[in-house]
Amino acid sequence: MARCRVIGEKVVADFLIHLSMIHILGYLALALNLFSMTRKSILTLRVLSALANAIYVFYGALLVSQPMTIGCSIAVIIHLHKIYQIKADKNLTDLKV
Repeated sequence: MARCRVIGEKVVADFLIHLSMIHILGYLALALNLFSMTRKSILTLRVLSALANAIYVFYGALLVSQPMTIGCSIAVIIHLHKIYQIKADKNLTDLKV
């Protein structure tokens, strides 16, 4: 009986360590997303937010959270589209000068 308790406690401890390591990804994405909001350049904001949302996609997949994975995947696509538009507009402006 004592052996089962030790094995069970080890499994729980390993699970909590694993879960803590997963949550580090979530905190990294959160920090990156918040940092992106402090940037003056909209392009920098979009790039950093796209990266943060990509990390959130991975984080959501590890947590098996479909709403997070789907929502952040859509956000990555939107950010990448907007980055493309910003770059295209800049190229057009550069050509007009």
